[in-house]
Amino acid sequence: MTSAFDNLHVIIGTGAVVIVAGAALAFGSARLRLVGLLQVTEMICSTLLDAGASPDDRLLLMDVKSFVVLVVYGVMCFRWPDRWVVLLTGLQGFAVLIHLSDLLDLSLPRSVNGLFLNVTGWGMLLVIATATAIHIMNRFDRPDTRS
Repeated sequence: MTSAFDNLHVIIGTGAVVIVAGAALAFGSARLRLVGLLQVTEMICSTLLDAGASPDDRLLLMDVKSFVVLVVYGVMCFRWPDRWVVLLTGLQGFAVLIHLSDLLDLSLPRSVNGLFLNVTGWGMLLVIATATAIHIMNRFDRPDTRS
């Protein structure tokens, strides 16, 4: 049995995803809402895989999930070539490479790969939060032309 302190990084990460994705869903543009929905869906899938899959299946399924998310970001990148979408696609591609390195070279410590994935995830959340904040500021900076 693990304590809550052992899972503190998971609790904080889940809370951060809920806050950032919730802000994107509530205040963002259509693109930001789609990204927020994708982040929430990815978090739910990761939680379900952690809870229900065996360790060997979990490793492969997390790789597949990461690749599917990369494909979704790639499609978004072709549809909306905003800088922040391209940056999210690149960060997700880096996450896929980390997952593949864990799958292909078993001599790498999983804790190091986990740390790289954690930093990449926090970078993605920072990009989404920044894009949401910029969208909110731009919305309030527009002059009112209804008069």
